[in-house]
Amino acid sequence: MLRCMKPSRSMRRIALVVPNLELGGAERQAVELAIQLRRAQWHVVVIAAELHGPLGARLQREGIDLYDLRTEFWRGRNTAGFWLNLIQSILLLRRILRRERVVVAKSFLFWQNVLLPIAAFRLSSVKAVITGRRSMGDYKDGRSHYQLVENLCNLLTTHVVCNSEEVKGDALRRERFLRGKISVIPNGVDGEAFHAERGDAQIDVFGTLTIGTVGNLKKEKRHDVFVRAFSQVAGRFGNVQAVIAGRDMGLRAELTELVADLSLSDRVEFMGAVCADAALYHSFDIFVLTSDEEGMPNALLEAMACGCAIVTTNVGGVRSLVEDGKHALVVPAGDVNAIAAAIIRLLEDPLLRASLGRNGTLRAHAHFTTRAMARNHIRLYKSLVARGRGA
Repeated sequence: MLRCMKPSRSMRRIALVVPNLELGGAERQAVELAIQLRRAQWHVVVIAAELHGPLGARLQREGIDLYDLRTEFWRGRNTAGFWLNLIQSILLLRRILRRERVVVAKSFLFWQNVLLPIAAFRLSSVKAVITGRRSMGDYKDGRSHYQLVENLCNLLTTHVVCNSEEVKGDALRRERFLRGKISVIPNGVDGEAFHAERGDAQIDVFGTLTIGTVGNLKKEKRHDVFVRAFSQVAGRFGNVQAVIAGRDMGLRAELTELVADLSLSDRVEFMGAVCADAALYHSFDIFVLTSDEEGMPNALLEAMACGCAIVTTNVGGVRSLVEDGKHALVVPAGDVNAIAAAIIRLLEDPLLRASLGRNGTLRAHAHFTTRAMARNHIRLYKSLVARGRGA
């Protein structure tokens, strides 16, 4: 059995490589991990492919240094400029790893999973290169070159961390060179920031009820399904409204048009990009996740921690988070009628809403906290550093 020693202060130096510091799921988990590691006396630097987004301020308040690789992924990927920029980013990343004497380096999403193993290759200080799988690999369908590049980078990778068993299974089916160096560390939610409402919530029978969803406006989140399901609900209940919170990633205009076509403009609110907090989830009577692809959705975890009654599609890591009828009502992805029926069931049964909320809160706070997530990462880092030192 591998002997895991407590690494010295000089060995507790880690770099987390992220795409940016916007309000995405992977980025938020990276920030939570960085903060927990910092509080556990690790020296942490965060390196962003493109340094923008509101999460940077939180890292700076914790005294965590930030670096910008200036990797312009928006450039046309068939152009010489894109590939030149990519090479420059790899060289800059390598210089940062050397300058910071990084011992453990971890990346979170596809392009950073490509940059990091190449940049860290044969750097004497780096004892462990860890890449992440945060979602199912559907985005690689029809892109065989993506899988080829990822397979080659796996040869240079010490370990791969997935955020759910479903993501791990998907990676093992798609990728090569992963056997014996892949594990699961679930996402975590900050139990102090996301909590159930204090006291006994009063059931509002006659007032307006709010059905909410949180997620960036992109294709796989299927906000169009949410809107169509809400249309059916609104046709039966005059006292319901919908809230959609999330950064526009190209679909806001299309969704706004759909809302108007369904005559729902006065009953659907687009909040835009928000730093989701407990107050937002407490404003929802029902939280709905309509995604057709997920790794392990942060919004669902946050809604559980805040005591929301939940309707969710049965995709990806959702299966690891909730049990149908106990923590949420689970329905098939893309099934507008089933989603609408589940929402209607909860609207008509406030006791079921309360029961799901209580059970979800207990599960989130017992099994899916940021502290537990960070402890699992630290345990892995110690093991890999010890192995790298020949222990």
